[in-house]
Amino acid sequence: MARNWFRLDEFSGNMVSMKHPLPAGIIPYLPTPVTSSGTLDNNALHRLVDALAEAGVSGLSPLGSTGELPSISDAVADDVVENVVDYAGELPVVPGVLSGTTTNAATRVATITALGASGIVAMIRPWGKVSQASMTEYFNAMATATDLPLVLYRQPSLGAQPDLNTLIELSKVPNIYALKDASPNTGFLMSLTTAGSELELYSASSHVQMLVWELGGRGWMGGPCCIAPRSSVAMWNYYQAGDRDSAWRLQRGLWPLCRAFAAFGPAPMVKGGLALTGLDVGTPFAPLESLNSSQVQTVRDAIDAARQARADLGLDTAVL
Repeated sequence: MARNWFRLDEFSGNMVSMKHPLPAGIIPYLPTPVTSSGTLDNNALHRLVDALAEAGVSGLSPLGSTGELPSISDAVADDVVENVVDYAGELPVVPGVLSGTTTNAATRVATITALGASGIVAMIRPWGKVSQASMTEYFNAMATATDLPLVLYRQPSLGAQPDLNTLIELSKVPNIYALKDASPNTGFLMSLTTAGSELELYSASSHVQMLVWELGGRGWMGGPCCIAPRSSVAMWNYYQAGDRDSAWRLQRGLWPLCRAFAAFGPAPMVKGGLALTGLDVGTPFAPLESLNSSQVQTVRDAIDAARQARADLGLDTAVL
């Protein structure tokens, strides 16, 4: 839910108002369902948004790696954002933006802002060598193109990414608000927080979510919590209430989903996992492949682990 948020601009000494702050809690990454003709499957998307909203998530994030952003056109991407924003009501929508050029990245941010987003997940995928100074210019251009808060998504699998010093510098930009680091190195987050960064933290699926929350994290942005939002929301709520034992039980139950996510890839795993819960959102875009029978069984077992963790706490066994 939107609220006013203010930040001190160290250059002017003034308090800077953020119109659309980012929510704390569980923010699932959405897959992109399309029809056989390649158009957006609005019905499947609406069913998913309904299920996630009913589970109590804090926001929605389309157009990430789970949403296969590099595989879809700008027109389809805009259609996704417009549909999710319109259908989600007051639930904040924080889409991803990824581009090969600084100019186009800023243009895409402006477009997504105009479609009613509540924030931006800002990503970079260098094609070749890119200096840290150029990365700073890239993210600054994205921030300048909008008044929305940005989450920097640091994903080493996409190539060179902002280093510690670059992130500290970017954290001083008024609307660069948070970081999601998708490396498995939780220690990097500790280094960032002890080095004076002003960035809020969101857990990735490569981390143990509760360990990031212990570092001050505001929640979890990820694909696995799209499959098991009820367990993810319950884990966050238990943690916030100080019931660490119950939260850790759910964390252990969710970890197999995170491992499958890392092993099989975001879109194949999330689309395959949602199908196992009874929600068909289609298949990954070629050349990505759907899960094979062995992988399906692994994801099925992971979903069962999440269900068992809920049952052990006396909760119903619905994960979605």
